[in-house]
Amino acid sequence: MQVTFINDKLKNLYMDPNIWKWYYPPWVIKNYIKVVTLMYTVNNVNSINNYGRYQIEQKKWDMKWIRAARLNDWRRLEFTRDKDWDIQIVNLIKITNHYE
Repeated sequence: MQVTFINDKLKNLYMDPNIWKWYYPPWVIKNYIKVVTLMYTVNNVNSINNYGRYQIEQKKWDMKWIRAARLNDWRRLEFTRDKDWDIQIVNLIKITNHYE
């Protein structure tokens, strides 16, 4: 699967996690890197549900084109998904606080 980073901060966080270690707790960074690595290796976004607790959830109401992968109980990695024939493209948007 192809992964694109809409937000440069997310790309930098994946490439060098120490840059943002003051901004996110260590377990959020660790799970973020695991989820993005899974996105690179799997063929289908929905197959991420088979790996641990990174459930893919669809947003509701006015944001239903956005999906979210669970990083921990309150943090989510939001992304959009495009399907171009056999290639799935995931566009990473941001890490959000689920309860805000």
